[in-house]
Amino acid sequence: MSEEHKHCDMPVCGCCMSKASAGMNRRQFMAGAGAVAGGGLALATLLSKDGFAAGVDYKPSPPAPLKVQPVLTCQLFQHRKQTSWRPWGGLHTKEDIAKEESRIKKELARLKKDSEFGLEILPLITLNNAEQATKVSKGEHDVMLIYAANSGLGVLEALTNPKKWTLIFVRHKSGPVYRWYEIVHNHYLRKTVDEYGQPGVDWQDVVVDSIDEIQWRFRALYGLKNTLGKRIVAVGGPGGWGVGGQKAPVITLDFWKMDIRTVDYQPTLEELIKKAR
Repeated sequence: MSEEHKHCDMPVCGCCMSKASAGMNRRQFMAGAGAVAGGGLALATLLSKDGFAAGVDYKPSPPAPLKVQPVLTCQLFQHRKQTSWRPWGGLHTKEDIAKEESRIKKELARLKKDSEFGLEILPLITLNNAEQATKVSKGEHDVMLIYAANSGLGVLEALTNPKKWTLIFVRHKSGPVYRWYEIVHNHYLRKTVDEYGQPGVDWQDVVVDSIDEIQWRFRALYGLKNTLGKRIVAVGGPGGWGVGGQKAPVITLDFWKMDIRTVDYQPTLEELIKKAR
């Protein structure tokens, strides 16, 4: 063992993992990682709601799938003589809407098939009514995926629930072009002023044309969903990096809603290591 790591009583310590792995092949590294994970499992096995107690089995729940509610917002407009009677966009007939619904369903089915993470996609809803949109926004889903075709602003706002995640999808080059491709930024996000004014959504939540762009956002939200509110073991107590990290435990509790369980190095950790070995 090198002089700089003689303070480590364990076979592999956190401060030398990166250097130690440099001389390993992939199989050796994975074996080492498995050993570390095994140690974590040994800690978790002794974890109970009231603290740490030998003999208490702890079975972490499997990751929950991300539940998505897709909604196509569009309406048909009646012809009015000698006046402007419809907004621009590519959906003008019932046949146009039916074709777009079929396309969306196929795209989402392919996205789900190609995703390596848990993904549940609820049946597509087509609407253009703010009251109905409000009810849908309160449904049992994690993410609202709005296909913003040609509905009014009030419908989009009604679908947006700040307590849930919202993504806006618009078509441009992939066609048929959506009306909200032109005005989602200035009308929906900025409310026709300079400052952003839509709670819970910003420009990074708007996707143009690309299903891949939706997929990686789903992947990130899946990870986030399965991180929020989880239990973690803080060996030696929770902390953060640098001066700003002094607030890390408070942020972890308030923002990430995590259940932090502290394990002291001695004698608790020492006893757990002996039992794990």
